Amino acid sequence: MATAPHVGARIEAVASRPITDRSDRYRLAALLVVAIAIHVWLIANTYVTAKDSIGFVQYAMQLQEPSKLRAVDPAKPKPTVADVLQTQAHPPGFPVLILIASSIVRQLYDASIQDQMLLSAQIASAFAGILTVFPSYWLGRLLFNKFAGFAAALLYQVLPVAAHETSDGLTEGLYILLLAFSLLLSVRAVKKPGIGGFLSAGLAIGLTYLVRPEGLVIAFAAATAIVALAILRRRSRRLSVAWLTALTVGVVVVAAPYMVLIGGITNKPTPGGVLPSWREQLHKNARLATPDSPAIFAGNYIAERDGSKPLWIVRTLANETLKGFHFGAAIFALIGAAVALRRVRSEPWIALPLTVMAVYVPMLLYLGNRGNYISERHCMPLVFVGLLFAGGAVSMIPGFAARRFGEASPWSGWGVPIGVLAVLVVSCLPSAVKPPHKSRIAHKEAGKFLFREGLPKPGEALYDTNEWASFYANWTTYRRDVNPLDAKVSYAVVETAELNDPFHTPEPQFENVRNIALDGNSKLLYWWPEDVPSDQAKSKAKVLVYRLEK
Repeated sequence: MATAPHVGARIEAVASRPITDRSDRYRLAALLVVAIAIHVWLIANTYVTAKDSIGFVQYAMQLQEPSKLRAVDPAKPKPTVADVLQTQAHPPGFPVLILIASSIVRQLYDASIQDQMLLSAQIASAFAGILTVFPSYWLGRLLFNKFAGFAAALLYQVLPVAAHETSDGLTEGLYILLLAFSLLLSVRAVKKPGIGGFLSAGLAIGLTYLVRPEGLVIAFAAATAIVALAILRRRSRRLSVAWLTALTVGVVVVAAPYMVLIGGITNKPTPGGVLPSWREQLHKNARLATPDSPAIFAGNYIAERDGSKPLWIVRTLANETLKGFHFGAAIFALIGAAVALRRVRSEPWIALPLTVMAVYVPMLLYLGNRGNYISERHCMPLVFVGLLFAGGAVSMIPGFAARRFGEASPWSGWGVPIGVLAVLVVSCLPSAVKPPHKSRIAHKEAGKFLFREGLPKPGEALYDTNEWASFYANWTTYRRDVNPLDAKVSYAVVETAELNDPFHTPEPQFENVRNIALDGNSKLLYWWPEDVPSDQAKSKAKVLVYRLEK
């Protein structure tokens, strides 16, 4: 009887494929050099930070010392961290990062507490902005190719609006970083589904929500992809339920404690928030709130000046988004998105960034209608996702040229996309490195004057809609609601241009500022520039400080 031959095989160890190769590391190193250079330059040349950064600094300082918050409940004379979180309109993610940065800055930077904390806010934002190199590169690489990832990451670092906002004391740096990581993990989870992948994506989305509530849009995009693939029978329905559960658990584990504390999804005032908290609805706006705190979306639409509101909203959104793209990159973003749309059937994970863009546009239109305000800042998530498609479109040029004109065509080489990217980058740099907020230095000088003079004194009031002067005067360093209602002496800090502008945005307290400045009994104490003659100060100075005694 013949025996069957023994067939054996040697098991050979196969080296795992590295996540990055040498070219990835070179590209990432180059991106980091550019990102660090731009952010260091901008921070070193900042005159003053954005006005909104003061609110985040106050938030951070209240988290560190809750006693600085005014007691709003007589039964609770000593405010706690929970009171601070319930009082503030924003989630605590960015203020916490400011506190972490300040623990280092205070040791190394000998300056006033105001300058220390504002620098901490800038460093926190810039650190996040620089780290965005990694998820933006890997997103572009995952959706298109290495060149697309490099182009998207580079453009985000040099776009003037993005560079300035991520070098300022604003949430955009940290929010876009976490939004990018959430989108990256969600795309990977849809491409290679698993419980761990969707759980990780959910955790990242929860962290994004703790910076800005809009971060939940990534959860919507990922959940939509899971459900759609299950309905189309492209993925197992039983497993899809498990993946959807893992995604939800990840989000809830991180986000639920804050949601429970504030009693809803967002603590923003109704005019600017999409979903007001049940606490606000139940008590009809009687929940804890910081008096005189401005709405997140201040009114900028004025019917007499802007005409039809629907047209104004669409026009403003288009203009602010184009400015965010620095115009040129927007064309490639539209081309890339159109091409990507044709790939959704074969590559369903590419639907996630498309869904994010599709959701953000109506959301911004809605907020513009409710709050009468749309800014470049609000459009930056739309711009960031659009850059992924812009990078993809630029990287497609050689392939398109080869199909259209043949392999021998000079347009089919990589010199063309490199040249296009270089033109886009060079066009951005002059505006990107321009020192920010130069025109606002007058407010800081006015604040220093008030501080030197020891003004206002206890029991007096200071009205300052722009906030820099009152912050540097050590009047509103920790909170805004410090003016006594029965003050007999009041001070006002105002820009000359604001007094003469009939369409000036009606910011909180501006009526008080205008009344004090225009009262015939008020005294002009200070103006900047200081070398303007006193008899010309009211017309030629940029900022004026008035004193009015009742």
